[in-house]
Amino acid sequence: MNRMKHLLTSLLFALPCAHAATTFLGTVDTNFNNAANWDSGLPTNTTGAGTIAAGKTAVMTGNYLMSNDNAISVTDIHVEGSLTTGANTLQMLSGTVTRNPDLWIDGGTFTVSNGGEIYTAGAAADTFINGGGSMIIESGGSIRIQKAVEVLNGSLTFAAGAVYTGTLQDELVVGSSGTLAFGFDASFNHLVVPGSSLQMELAPTSTLDLTFATAPTSYSSFTLVTDVSGFTLVGGSGTGVFGNINVTGLGAGQSVVVDYGTTTAGELAITIVPEPSPWWLGLAGGGLFFVRRRR
Repeated sequence: MNRMKHLLTSLLFALPCAHAATTFLGTVDTNFNNAANWDSGLPTNTTGAGTIAAGKTAVMTGNYLMSNDNAISVTDIHVEGSLTTGANTLQMLSGTVTRNPDLWIDGGTFTVSNGGEIYTAGAAADTFINGGGSMIIESGGSIRIQKAVEVLNGSLTFAAGAVYTGTLQDELVVGSSGTLAFGFDASFNHLVVPGSSLQMELAPTSTLDLTFATAPTSYSSFTLVTDVSGFTLVGGSGTGVFGNINVTGLGAGQSVVVDYGTTTAGELAITIVPEPSPWWLGLAGGGLFFVRRRR
């Protein structure tokens, strides 16, 4: 992704009111699917982009399937408040026409619940997280985002037991105030992001957050992202790595080594090692980066 696209994205986030066409105010209740809760009706390409207003809570009570090929035509969704899927699907498919939907987490919280799904696909159907916003894929929740994901200022969290279906294409960007988080259950099950010629763009102060329910065995390795075509700096050239690694749940004397495609080409992976370990420290120049344990 080039510098101009990042600049345009930042400018769009700086204009929080410009995109509002129909706004969820919760006039009747918290039901996302109730048109009476929106000031101009449910979001479609006709009514325009839908915004969950700051301080408002919207909960889906049924699937909301937007597609250029369906009765509900597709448009953008902006989350400035709180949006929860419940056991339902939010679908945003652009199809083959030029009307492309984006999902914007503008300082709010978007939660994909157990049994729920976020499904976006089509040309330039991108996802942006900014303004300290968060997207949380809970255990049993499903994410099927096929195009670019940009965590610019906020967090994207994959709970243990969350599922990624399909593949993530184009870019996975973690900006200077962005956090990519993975949870591991007691059996060390965790979500793996399945890339497809995926470019990872990492800012120097980006954060990788790892939470273990129980301490893993030293020298255990875990893959986080597959089929990565390259690790680059956000908006520039050169190699990109996470500037901050936060780890919770390791055993005493354990640390993490982050592997940017060195051991297995095209994979972002981690290995649990005893600390300190001069042998692992000596491999840092080859794309392995030693990280001390964070409590």
